[in-house]
Amino acid sequence: MYEFSSINKYRRFLFGIATIWIAWFHSYMLDFSKLEALSFMNIGAFFEVLKRLGNIGVDIFLLLSGIGLYFSFSKNSNIIQFYKKRMIRVLPCSIILVLIVTYLSHVETWKLFFIRVTFLNFLFFKDDDQTFWYIPAILLLYLLFPVFYYVIQKFKVPGALGLIAISCIIAAIAFFVNYDMFFYQWEMLLTRIPVFIAGILLAPVIKNEKKISNEKALILCLIGLVYTIVIHIIDLFITARFVFLWHYLYFPLAVFLVFFFSYIRSHVSLSFIVKPIEFVGDFSLEMYLIHQSLYYFLLGKISFFDNHQFIYASVIILISILLSFILKTLISLIFKLFKSEKGSEKKAAV
Repeated sequence: MYEFSSINKYRRFLFGIATIWIAWFHSYMLDFSKLEALSFMNIGAFFEVLKRLGNIGVDIFLLLSGIGLYFSFSKNSNIIQFYKKRMIRVLPCSIILVLIVTYLSHVETWKLFFIRVTFLNFLFFKDDDQTFWYIPAILLLYLLFPVFYYVIQKFKVPGALGLIAISCIIAAIAFFVNYDMFFYQWEMLLTRIPVFIAGILLAPVIKNEKKISNEKALILCLIGLVYTIVIHIIDLFITARFVFLWHYLYFPLAVFLVFFFSYIRSHVSLSFIVKPIEFVGDFSLEMYLIHQSLYYFLLGKISFFDNHQFIYASVIILISILLSFILKTLISLIFKLFKSEKGSEKKAAV
């Protein structure tokens, strides 16, 4: 039997898979199809296709976020506390990294520096550098989550479909009114709203510990495989201007992959594989933010790596993991010190 609760049980593993996949996707200079070691039976070309699909890791992030937020909000629906927890999780590491990256990129004007640090570049200003687009996007989804939650609680599937329809209408308006400004800025968020809502819709199924037989689980896997082939065929007919449609096609695929990887994890317990992936999953946000900036910052700085892109990509991922661990540890220590000092002040006052 497959238990849907395994999606929540193995969320660290799922976050780890998505994080590593995104890191490979962001290793743009790496081409697996050109690696001689993977030339046998075109294995390199296969890995290259998987790498190009790595963008779906963001969809997996948002699906799991929708699920996690549902569990959190259903336990404590105090909106102020809900927002406070979300801000504490996202803002400290985000602000630190944006400050560092913006400083190292030698921003020419204080205005650009300010709008990047405050994430206003994504919301209101056109900025070709969208490295940190995910932060304002997830903050906005956090802000809207209580609305999504109550609509889905009351109207179930029709409510979820209505919310998805509204997001698609807004995307269509932005696309036709001003593609270069509005749609360019908002496309990465608007096209991911469906998968975020899918997470909220899926959460009660996980919470109620629904189960299906292994036979039905296998059928779902086959459906997911067929769907993956179908969207690759569709890709042949999508022009560059309509490439954003891929994100909508990713939405069902992300749901399938979360199911598939949780199913695999529930039947595989090889610690030497699972533990490193779960370790990365513990600081997926930090890794996501650090890796892309570090990859571009060091690109071309060491001549040895110019002809060894696989080694370069691997080294950057390992360094990003180390820096992510350090950053999250430091932020945790700062918060612990802040809480202990606050507690000492209260005792002194008493």
